[in-house]
Amino acid sequence: MVELTLNELIMSDYIKPIVGFISAEALHIKPENKLKQLIKNLKYRNPFDPKNDPVVKLMETNNPAVVSLLIEALSDPEANIRQGAALILGHKEEHSAVKSLIDLLEDPDLYVRATAANSLKKLKDERAVGALIKCLNDVASEVRRSAAIALKSIGSSEAIEVLKKLAQNNNDLSLKDIVRAFI
Repeated sequence: MVELTLNELIMSDYIKPIVGFISAEALHIKPENKLKQLIKNLKYRNPFDPKNDPVVKLMETNNPAVVSLLIEALSDPEANIRQGAALILGHKEEHSAVKSLIDLLEDPDLYVRATAANSLKKLKDERAVGALIKCLNDVASEVRRSAAIALKSIGSSEAIEVLKKLAQNNNDLSLKDIVRAFI
């Protein structure tokens, strides 16, 4: 029979989503380790349970270490973790994450790419314009729409000019209607 310590049981993949943050507090685990555990719990996110949603908990966290941990999480092998980290960084309007979010626009997961574009929309950083323009040709319509909305939000002359051309010359009717609504 395999015996586990209480800490090993709490940190196991089977119990993490159930116990996670509350047990970390009860065991007086360091705040940075609590944050790391919350970020790992993004993999098991349930947006219909906001009380226990790690995204909500991380959005509410004021610990300065959370930003660097979230930026690091943007390269996690799990798409749910990358997507959750991108969502939180956008919500926190964390400008130090712009470069990493731009890189995420090339992620293999379409939801991660769309979330990165949505986060860049909130940051309104002109460094993202070139990468967002490339996303207008993405295979996924959700990514194309998110990129167009982000470009409109950024509002640079280059972004607006591209959107105007897109409204006139694009065959993607849903994207064309969205762009026309902006201009």
